[in-house]
Amino acid sequence: MVKNSNNLQKGSIWGYLTLLLPICLTAVASFESGMMFWTIATTAGMAWAYKLYQQQQKNKLAHLDSVFYRLIKENKGRVTALDLAMNAKLPGEKVQEYLDERAQEFAADFEVTEQGGILYYFQVAPTVHQSQIPAANIAVKEPEITCQKTPEKSPELFPIAKNKYTENPKISFTQTELSRRFKVHASTIGKWKVKPEFAEWSREKDPEAIAWEYSTENKRFYPKD
Repeated sequence: MVKNSNNLQKGSIWGYLTLLLPICLTAVASFESGMMFWTIATTAGMAWAYKLYQQQQKNKLAHLDSVFYRLIKENKGRVTALDLAMNAKLPGEKVQEYLDERAQEFAADFEVTEQGGILYYFQVAPTVHQSQIPAANIAVKEPEITCQKTPEKSPELFPIAKNKYTENPKISFTQTELSRRFKVHASTIGKWKVKPEFAEWSREKDPEAIAWEYSTENKRFYPKD
């Protein structure tokens, strides 16, 4: 009787083990598959979020480009960071970074306003009206050559004073080009060019110790005589 009871106990233990083993294996497999599922789902979600962020950045840049070119056209090449931020409804820091990139790309000039702000000046080609374009099918009559004596020119009694920059052409720079020569920011030159001591300051910054002066008429910098 004792032997039979021992055999029954051993048989029952092996029976429980054979029942629990498949359950444990199934639980482990489910856990591993669940972890893999969440890993794949998390990776896909991050990729989708990054793609959505890139698309939003492209849309913002396209909107900013549209507003920028419209303001440049309306204001004849002049724009400030505040104007662009107000029209584009974007933060000033992002707009300032955008304007600095466009200024470097298009070699823009800078002017300092009375309030101390920076005015960006982009050179825009003048608009030509359609009526100013000559028609291609209009025949041009060649002038007749006659042997007439050329009248002598009378001396000018009151000669008109000529611009010293056009009569004696010499090397000149824009504000951006001069800033590269001085190795300073263009806005720094914009602040100094209106000061009386600009010539002495520019001589110290110039690699060849040349003094420079600013022409408000041509908006360019010339070596000072």
